[in-house]
Amino acid sequence: MKSPRNTFLAITCFVFGFSILGFSQAANVYITPNGQAQGACTTNPQSPAWFNNPANWGTGTSQIGPGTTVNLCGTIATELTAHGSGTSSAPITISFESNAMISLPYCDNNNGCLNISGLSWIVVDGGTNGIIQNTANGSQLANQVDSVGIMANGPSCLNCEIKNLNIINLYVHSLPGDTHNFGVTGGIFAGGVSGNAFLKIHDNVCHDVRACLSYNPVANDSGLQVYNNNFYNADGINIENNGVSLVGYAIHDNQIHDIANWDASGCPYHHDGIHSWALTGGTSSGELFYNNLISGNFGTCPTGALFFEGTHSNSQIYNNVFMITYTQENNGIVNVNGTNFQVYDNTIIGDSGVGSDICFNIGAASGRPSITFENNILVNCNTLLLTQNSPKYTLWDYNTYGGCAATGCNSGTPIVVNGSSFDTFAAWQAACACDSHSQYGAPTSFAGLNSSGVPQSGSPAINDGANMTSIGLAALDSDTSAGDTRTPTARPAGACGAPGQSSCWTIGAYNYGSGGPNPPTNLSAVVGN
Repeated sequence: MKSPRNTFLAITCFVFGFSILGFSQAANVYITPNGQAQGACTTNPQSPAWFNNPANWGTGTSQIGPGTTVNLCGTIATELTAHGSGTSSAPITISFESNAMISLPYCDNNNGCLNISGLSWIVVDGGTNGIIQNTANGSQLANQVDSVGIMANGPSCLNCEIKNLNIINLYVHSLPGDTHNFGVTGGIFAGGVSGNAFLKIHDNVCHDVRACLSYNPVANDSGLQVYNNNFYNADGINIENNGVSLVGYAIHDNQIHDIANWDASGCPYHHDGIHSWALTGGTSSGELFYNNLISGNFGTCPTGALFFEGTHSNSQIYNNVFMITYTQENNGIVNVNGTNFQVYDNTIIGDSGVGSDICFNIGAASGRPSITFENNILVNCNTLLLTQNSPKYTLWDYNTYGGCAATGCNSGTPIVVNGSSFDTFAAWQAACACDSHSQYGAPTSFAGLNSSGVPQSGSPAINDGANMTSIGLAALDSDTSAGDTRTPTARPAGACGAPGQSSCWTIGAYNYGSGGPNPPTNLSAVVGN
């Protein structure tokens, strides 16, 4: 008759003991500038020094551990360093309460403003308006030093997420004579992730830094996801692959724009929306780059809006809008090097005021690189298309080409293959045995686009593209988000019997009748003292 009671006591003791061992760390920790109550941080607040002490990380009843949310309030004027990891079911969250910020004259490039290196299952959430910033670092400010906003490197933060933050003013470049030689720097400086691990960077605003993301892959790296961000007054993303096999990452739905503030004497800083390189024996494959808007003034020193340098393969580039201005662009607005690129439904618009530029450049690769190039619009470049090393046109068709208005543009069709120019579009079609359903017109206005790159009534791009539903890319079945500035609209799903039918897709990134991108949001101007 006593067994049920003993069983109950045993279960009660087990549950109590399990809770002490597994779930006794603090649910919420509050950090304020001085450890005193501020804003939403009123329950037993602690100081930044308390956060930085490894003794306060663990599974004790008042420690930071799996499942803890660390709430930041007010203006934290101290670099922060995390000392513990969460778990897949109970990550540690570092959350910025309303108007919270980490703000110093400058953060160093060893710890950064916030260091999460070598940990796992950490979420950094900026909330509604969280900020990481320097206040006195830049060309005309008190300091000119390398600085990092969030350090997640050596080794990386595995299965970590950085979202909803404003990472700003780490280095405000405002003088052409400022040629500071940068070392480790960036809004986010991250090491690679491999296996099933990930690093997600999304819904952030980053500006006035050397590069918003500097990423160093590791062998068999496949875990980087960068999306829904707004990057400007900075290089957007540098994927720095030296000697390893990077096997996939996804960059999509980002705005990257206006890098001309980094113009400097002698062009020590090459401006890139994204620069992904695979050099010194490194290889990159399986890259996904889609739904991005790369726009604005890239100044006098651009390398490209998109530059895949080195040995790349099996990469997909689709639904992007490239629409930049510049003083010169000799490498190509889009410049890809490698083989087996699949390039679909992009809109690439050059600068009508420049007489020497390239819209799309297929760089050299060993053998004959295989390229699929379909449903793209190229317009307003001196050289619309430059190919090298005799590429193999696996599928190259249903494109719309428009000429260039600038003085000095090629008088014939501006397509150059291995140094040979073609005087007529028909000559190009015959030479490549491709583009049989594509159209070319010498005037810039031929493509019939508005100032945002959207086809207008009468455009030859309307219902003249291939229906590519069968490819199986879900994001391609709708038109572009243009860097998360608009809601994509569905493309036709039915079979396209012949160009001109309503079931055929409109060429380029936008459906006919769609609205263009909304203006960039959360912009701020910074004037040096």
